[in-house]
Formats: sequence, C-alpha cells, structure tokens
Amino acid sequence: MLNIEKEKKFSIKIFNNSSSYVTICLIIFPIIFLIIGIIYRNSCIAEPDISIFLIIFGILILINLFIYQIIGITFLALIRRARSFSLENGIRILIASIFGVIFGIIVFIWWIIGTIWWVKLTLRIKSQLKHPTSLAYCHPIVYWTALLANILGLIGFIIQICIAIDGNMTTNK
Repeated sequence: MLNIEKEKKFSIKIFNNSSSYVTICLIIFPIIFLIIGIIYRNSCIAEPDISIFLIIFGILILINLFIYQIIGITFLALIRRARSFSLENGIRILIASIFGVIFGIIVFIWWIIGTIWWVKLTLRIKSQLKHPTSLAYCHPIVYWTALLANILGLIGFIIQICIAIDGNMTTNK
C-alpha cells in the first residue's frame, strides 16, 4: 500500500514537472519569434513581411496563452465552488470561451498568411537553399525561424483539433 502511495506522488510530481516544461516552452518560443522578428526586421529583402509575421505571431501566441490561462483559472475556480455556480458565472465563462475561440481563429488566419509568405519566399530563393550562408535576399535566422514558427503553429493546431475531437468523443459516450 505504501508503494502505491509513493508511485502516485512520483507520477504526480513528474506530471507537474512536465506541464511546467511545456508551459515554459509555450512561453519561450513566441518570445524568440518576437525578438528575432524585431532584431532582424529589415533583414529579409525578398519577403519583408516575414519579420512582421514573426513579431505579430509571437504577440498573438502570448496573448492566446494568457486568454486560455484566464479561462482555465476561471473554470477551475467555478468547479471548486460548484455550489455557488450562478448564471452570471456561466455567462462569464461563455464570453471568455467565445473570445478565446474568436482569438484562436485570428491566430489561425495569421498563421496561414505567414505560411503563404514563407512559401513565396522559399520559391524565390529555392536555388540558394542548398547553401544557407548565401541567402542574400533573406537572413538565414529569419528564414529558419519563420519555418520553425510555421511548423510549431501546425503542431499546435493539430493538437487543438485532437483535443477537441477527444472532448467530443468523451461527451458523446
């Protein structure tokens, strides 16, 4: 019995550490996008909008994380006070959720725009990609950071879709 308790505590500790690492990564990557976009703002002549994409994408992701953090904290607080659930609290959650969905759509649209800019840039400098140091039209750090932003954005959206599908399947059972 004592071993089971220790294993539970250990698994909870691992889960808490893992969620902390994920949260740190979710905060660090948008900050990196923002900093690189600002530092190398005029370093991509072939597609100047790439730096703007990185700056705005970083800001949007940070705001989105903040919104979902507030929704999560509010929801958990309401669950803990389940007896005092009122129409007013329900409306707050509904408004916050609608705002989160609308903002998520804005982030998704901006990600699509940034992906289009990145693909256009790639098609323009395709011959130079074999030798990344010769990217005369776009600084390699900007180019590869934009690629990373697009990949991480895609992964994030796929994870959100999987969570939504799993949530729908769980509710239907």
